[in-house]
Amino acid sequence: MTNEKPHFNIENPTMQDFQEMVIKQKEYLGFDWSNQINECFYLIEEVGELAAAIRRSMKGGSIDHESRGESSKQAIAEEIADCMIFLLSIANQHEIDLETAFRNKIHKNLNRTWVKKQ
Repeated sequence: MTNEKPHFNIENPTMQDFQEMVIKQKEYLGFDWSNQINECFYLIEEVGELAAAIRRSMKGGSIDHESRGESSKQAIAEEIADCMIFLLSIANQHEIDLETAFRNKIHKNLNRTWVKKQ
């Protein structure tokens, strides 16, 4: 673990900047992110927390966010960010440029023939 808090380019960051942020944050905090299976499990856990936050935000949800001092939107945003951190970490483990992969996938989807369910 390094003692110096990392500094990030927070003005107009690219996806590569985000990937670098995750690397620096995990190094600074001393997190071991070398275990690919654990990172996948953490992602699954965060997706579950996102689903719970969305469920709670719906009318009739089981927990009132305002009573905990946070808005539903804030809770959902934080869980989405947690999911993104683990997606970026997994991409880093596999040396994947996520921006390029994303652009390629969007292009592929736009040129794909989709069968609409009726």
